[in-house]
Amino acid sequence: IYNEAAEAIIAHRDGKPAPEGVIYPGIEEGLAGVAFVTACVESSKRGGAWVKFGSYNKR
Repeated sequence: IYNEAAEAIIAHRDGKPAPEGVIYPGIEEGLAGVAFVTACVESSKRGGAWVKFGSYNKR
């Protein structure tokens, strides 16, 4: 993801179109990432204990 984003940013900076095949994550991927990080933080607060992975509302 980061490599593709960097390539798209560089192309835009140089006045070129984004490289073919670049995939941009959407809101659902963002929400899934936040749910994952939230679970990691909660696990850390509990001394590394397993926690239930939160979900988000998929439309």
